[in-house]
Amino acid sequence: MSLERVIGNTAKGNGTFAVNPVTGDIAYPAGCVLVFFSPRRNRQTQFFSCQSGKPLTCVAFSPDGALVCAGEGGRHPAVLVWDANSGALLAELKGHSFSVRGVCLSGDGDRVATVGSPGDARVNLWEWRTGTLVA
Repeated sequence: MSLERVIGNTAKGNGTFAVNPVTGDIAYPAGCVLVFFSPRRNRQTQFFSCQSGKPLTCVAFSPDGALVCAGEGGRHPAVLVWDANSGALLAELKGHSFSVRGVCLSGDGDRVATVGSPGDARVNLWEWRTGTLVA
């Protein structure tokens, strides 16, 4: 079975929508699915899903548009990094106790900064390719 279309979203803050700086496509969460919408084509073009089934809470693209990352909600969430073109999951980073509220990729795409919910109260910096928690 393949997903054809998603109706709705689970936007809860200003970090839940991201624009690919190269293509102009928009990414937003709908439950445990990251939906990509092309304004030029006026349609959804891709769907990435997290295997945990946890809802996605925030999303960001790398400055070159090659990577997209998203944070999960709930207890012991992950931060997921995908290849924005192929949809290949490149990294799953765990270091928060409760929901991830914000994600950001560095200018060179080598690091991911993440912010937890008030109940988590953590700000993490990752070298995502190695899974190393830097700070």
